[in-house]
Amino acid sequence: MSKSLFNLLKVSPAILGASVLMASGAYAAQSPEAIALQTEQNATAEITNFSVDTVAAPVELASTPVTSSPEASTTILNLPTAPVTLGSPSVTQTATPSFDAVPETTVNSSDLLTQLNRYTAEGEANSQVTSISQLRDVSPRDWAFEALRNLVERYQCIAGYPDGTFQGNRAMTRFEFAAGLNACLRRIEALIGTGAPGPDNGEIESIRRLVTEFRTELAALGTRVNALEGRVNLLEQRQFSTTTKLAGEVVMQLSQTFNGDLNVNTGGRSVTLGSNSNVTFGDRVRLNFNTSFTGRDLLNTRLQARNLIPFTDQTRTLNTTLNIEGSENNAFRLGRLVYQFTAGVPLTGVSGTAYVGTTGLLLDDIALSLNPTGDAISNFGANRPIYNIGGGGGGAGFSFNVLNNTFRVDLGYVANTPNDPSPGNGLFNGGYAAIGQITYAPVNSLFQAAFTYSNTYGNTASAGVGTFLSDNPFGATGAIKETANNYQIQGNFQFSPAIVLGGFVNYSNVINEVFRFQKADVWSYGLNLAIRDVGSPGSTLGFVFGVPPVARRVQLGGGANVSNSATPYHAEVFYRFNINDNIDVTPGFFAVFRPDGDINRDTVYVGSVRTTFRF
Repeated sequence: MSKSLFNLLKVSPAILGASVLMASGAYAAQSPEAIALQTEQNATAEITNFSVDTVAAPVELASTPVTSSPEASTTILNLPTAPVTLGSPSVTQTATPSFDAVPETTVNSSDLLTQLNRYTAEGEANSQVTSISQLRDVSPRDWAFEALRNLVERYQCIAGYPDGTFQGNRAMTRFEFAAGLNACLRRIEALIGTGAPGPDNGEIESIRRLVTEFRTELAALGTRVNALEGRVNLLEQRQFSTTTKLAGEVVMQLSQTFNGDLNVNTGGRSVTLGSNSNVTFGDRVRLNFNTSFTGRDLLNTRLQARNLIPFTDQTRTLNTTLNIEGSENNAFRLGRLVYQFTAGVPLTGVSGTAYVGTTGLLLDDIALSLNPTGDAISNFGANRPIYNIGGGGGGAGFSFNVLNNTFRVDLGYVANTPNDPSPGNGLFNGGYAAIGQITYAPVNSLFQAAFTYSNTYGNTASAGVGTFLSDNPFGATGAIKETANNYQIQGNFQFSPAIVLGGFVNYSNVINEVFRFQKADVWSYGLNLAIRDVGSPGSTLGFVFGVPPVARRVQLGGGANVSNSATPYHAEVFYRFNINDNIDVTPGFFAVFRPDGDINRDTVYVGSVRTTFRF
């Protein structure tokens, strides 16, 4: 106990001086006499529970009040060199060397020390720096270097930046250092209370100099914390949920199709119809409410409104479908409700991500798409066809990694109308898509590949972007149900961190479930090239070339076969210009040669400029 008191008394003048400086604003409303009395009382209370055996001649601790302004006052502390009595004649110790008076400081905050401690507590959550050599930008020639070294290496009480720099050349860092200094004073007090050795005279002098050097930052820190706490309080008052975040997206799209003539035969005459469309300007708005209950799950609730009408009626083909299309006349509707969470398979040791959704669950939400041009203007350029054959309804899926994360396995089932109890609908009796995919995607590999199989019922094999014949090979749309076995091979190769080449081949065997002898073969394939960071960081220059879904052979029975008369080709270029993290502009252009697989059709061109805002 005697040793603890000796250490406490030895360092208490420096700690008391720092505490008086940081808390001086709390005395602004008191009289000079009250200030002096309270200073003595505080000093006495700090060591009431300690005692020592030796008693020296007492010398009283004086506190002289000085008025600095009508709004605030502070105290100049005079510490004598003789033995000091701190309020109790039985508690004395040999005095430490005298300290010069702390210069006058005006502080407007009445709760500076409390807020400084709170600031420090937040900083202590950062990575700790345990050697002054880690603070690379603190010059050894600076007088504070030795003081920093003693504090950091002996008491390990100053938190630096995770990259190992202290960055003392910036004003904000001085405030951070002031908070760290306060943390060191608190740590020294705690160590003395446990009987551990306290600072020596040299360290006490260093503490005094540091407090003097950073007195402005210590005082101003209170104002900064006040302002920050005010902003936090405002945010807390305005937030509607502690578990949900809003992520919004607004897309404005300007588009037109042109320079394509549609030749048709009417009554034995060849008629040319102009396929140029009017310039259209539409939008899509999405409000995503992302909720996490455990930190390892996500509930996505999406409200969507849009008014982007497809060009199909003008171009007489699905080949001109844009990536962002559809219209509900800008009425908000529930577009997606999907919950994903970490789950394990009992008795297997396998864990992965499970997906459950009632609406808006897509197949490529479950399965990994290896498409480097997901920002393309066209639907064909932005999506792999197999993921668009079914999906968008309700169902479930599960994804997990095997063989040290070398392979990823995706399994899923999505129904078209899971909420409809009428015949031919529901979760299992209506249209559906069941998918399984295995992906070779080792960490840091330049090459990725995937094989995908899906079985679909009541969905067209055209994926919404193929020819009309591939979309409905057997006629009587809606009356005849189709089953399809769909196969896809896709891959990516990364030539450099900025250049990625991808490709795919997709085949669908379609069967008429009413007349099972009727079958159709639908093919699609393509290449995608993405060049990142062109022009600005985060921007993408993309190229797409391929064949949209086309019916190669349709067996109608009785030896009758039909097919598209020609192979349509799709060529596209786009550039997504990243203005900042919240805004990007994507101009794009694509051409469809032999649209709808008709050798007599002229080329159709589509131009679009898409602006996306995220908030």
